[in-house]
Amino acid sequence: MAAVRRGRPFNLLITLANNARPAYPFPLGHQFWNTKLTQSNNIRTQNFPIDLKYHHIIPWAKLGFAWNLAARTDRLRLLRKTLGSAVAAHARLSPDQGQDKERLEAIQGGIVRPPKDVDKIYHQDGAGRVDGWDVLTSLLCWPGGDIFVGPGERTDDPEVTHPNANDDKFDQPAKSIVNSDASWKKLVDLNQNLNQVSTMQAVPDDLLTKVDDKWAELISGKYYPLVASEWDYIKGKHAVHK
Repeated sequence: MAAVRRGRPFNLLITLANNARPAYPFPLGHQFWNTKLTQSNNIRTQNFPIDLKYHHIIPWAKLGFAWNLAARTDRLRLLRKTLGSAVAAHARLSPDQGQDKERLEAIQGGIVRPPKDVDKIYHQDGAGRVDGWDVLTSLLCWPGGDIFVGPGERTDDPEVTHPNANDDKFDQPAKSIVNSDASWKKLVDLNQNLNQVSTMQAVPDDLLTKVDDKWAELISGKYYPLVASEWDYIKGKHAVHK
């Protein structure tokens, strides 16, 4: 007879199907820009046709896949730094936190350091969602150091240049936007670690720990704002300036 598991079961999987990306946690402001990206307007007009968006450098689904693997194998505790960084990021981004602060801390405590077995939070297929789940996944899937602001329509978008499902969607052109060899190396290294997570039959704990270290650092970082000089406008669409 199987032992009865103690704790609180929830569905702790990030939804990846149908590109069900969580909402982003930072304000963008719905403004439209001229093609030179030097002036904005509240209304789209012929002179202000450009809409901005947040772009990921490392695709959010790769992060979600690593989280889900840890959840399914009861190893979310190995992502303790990532969880801690998400809680801290919420405090930074949302000073008026209300109940979300308590909910995020409860999730963190239930996964990383439950005071008793009955307080532990663990994944179970078909269970309900834990309170604060939408806020947490927003922070996990939109880590500031992985995000830059730019025109929505790009000729060099990885979804355009690498359209096959198995292609790596890592945003290589964003290197000039990051403009820091050290920061770029961390992004490249994490992307490689996540590629390993998605392809290995048995993912070792030390690989998840490496992901945790780098993911937590990205969440604690700030996104890269729009800088007009970093973009070229060619044939009706933008591309990162080389």
